[in-house]
Amino acid sequence: MNVTAQEINEAKTVEDLYQRIVAKQVELGEVKEDGGKRTVIEEPDKRRIIREDGKSTIRHDETERFRITAGTWLNCDQTRGIEADFLYVGQSRDTARAGSDGSQIISRPFFNVVRNQPDTELVSFPNMLAGSVSVDSRSDAIGGGFNFIQNCQCDPCGRMDLILGYRYFNLTDELTIREDLVSLPGRREVPPGTRFLIEDRFRTENHFHGGVIGVSGERRFNRCFLGYRASVALGVNHQVTEISGFTIIDAPAPGNALNGRFPGGLLTQRSNIGRYTNDEFAVMPEIGVRLGCNVTNHFRAFVGYNFLYLSNVQRAGDAVHLNVNPTQLAPNGNLVGPAAPIFTPRTTDFWLQGFSVGLEGRF
Repeated sequence: MNVTAQEINEAKTVEDLYQRIVAKQVELGEVKEDGGKRTVIEEPDKRRIIREDGKSTIRHDETERFRITAGTWLNCDQTRGIEADFLYVGQSRDTARAGSDGSQIISRPFFNVVRNQPDTELVSFPNMLAGSVSVDSRSDAIGGGFNFIQNCQCDPCGRMDLILGYRYFNLTDELTIREDLVSLPGRREVPPGTRFLIEDRFRTENHFHGGVIGVSGERRFNRCFLGYRASVALGVNHQVTEISGFTIIDAPAPGNALNGRFPGGLLTQRSNIGRYTNDEFAVMPEIGVRLGCNVTNHFRAFVGYNFLYLSNVQRAGDAVHLNVNPTQLAPNGNLVGPAAPIFTPRTTDFWLQGFSVGLEGRF
């Protein structure tokens, strides 16, 4: 009944991941009606996945992205040249939040490895707990490289060139789950007003370095032209995964033994917190086409399409495991039984595509 590793791998966005997690709560019976109020799970293709009396939101933010390419010929015949490019994909951010004043039952699901059955951690419960849970996912990419160009064929109708070069690409992901909880008078084990701040954080970095081989060219039709480009980079992807988390307990009574900051949240514990690195062989093919026309003898305008793919990358969602040994949870923290969660490296694929409009100058 828990969210499986395969389902986490298949989650393409934070909305998808959050919807899968909360949908499992419904299967576990942990999202319940209370006093005529109900948590609603909406269609997964909508931005709003959960609604608790209008107290939850899902938001998606995009930032700028661009690519710059520059080059020069090394001889008058334009048969040998060099070029360099820079690619920037600004931070893309997805956020989701759900909360209640204690009038509803809201909880986070996990799989209890001690009991060997699905379990939940309460976020809100009538007369016992009020709180909120939020999911914040961020992703950005940056890359660049340089190429040597050697002409292979040239005639009045077009040309074809061989490309040899170097490519770097960086992909960074971060997934953070936060809880802000306050105990209510009906909870006996802690004083009313005790606050719990819980955070699980997963961050991955991918640093790809590879050699490039490919072809580029264009065909001319009077003032119009059709350009094409196809290349593949072969190299090593250096993967970095960082897992961290904490729980802060703040009781209203001064000197309360519960007070303090403890390592681990819910899905991050001593058993998986740390920094992990790995190197994997990876391939990065890229294709592009351009259609344009000559505006003057030195300038031409074009529209284009590019597709880029990178194999064997690690994403933040791939580091999430819902198997938990609750004996590690704060404030106890002493492991009894099997260690869980644990970090298990998983790789997936990454791709980018985009349409472009540009102006090219030639001198």
